Amino acid sequence: MCPDDDRATTYARLLEEVLRVIPARLEESQLPLHILLDSPFGELNENQEELLGAAHSAIEAADTEVRLLRKLLDLERGAVSFVKQPMGVAELLRAPLAIAAARAEKAGVSYRWSVPIELPRVLVDPTHMPEALTSELGIAIGRTPAGGALLVEARETEDGGRVSISITHGD
Repeated sequence: MCPDDDRATTYARLLEEVLRVIPARLEESQLPLHILLDSPFGELNENQEELLGAAHSAIEAADTEVRLLRKLLDLERGAVSFVKQPMGVAELLRAPLAIAAARAEKAGVSYRWSVPIELPRVLVDPTHMPEALTSELGIAIGRTPAGGALLVEARETEDGGRVSISITHGD
């Protein structure tokens, strides 16, 4: 084994350890914040609520990033298998758009979805594709300023051979 292989193995082991510990620490932080936000011990002023909300959002975002990093590491190692199945586009987008709507409302971002029912079925992994879409929508919402808008459009390509999903965000 060459020194670069040893180094890569060491880095992978260290990354595995970090990805094992951080989610537990984030979860430990989420519960107290959730309790304080939902049923505070006494009255909170507006600034305190904002601070707790910001801390809660930051922890949720960090948790999402850690899960994404875990997924990328698993993909790199070949530990993720894909199963393609035919699925309706509306069905594929149902959960990611519902999650995005809740996140957008919380962030003060307006949203609009355009998903024609007549779109053909697509071949996708029914587990990984909705997860990827949820992640991308979350990133788009996070990059959209309050008062901005998010638009998701699904359409068939001109040649009829593919379906494209575009996410537009911003002011």
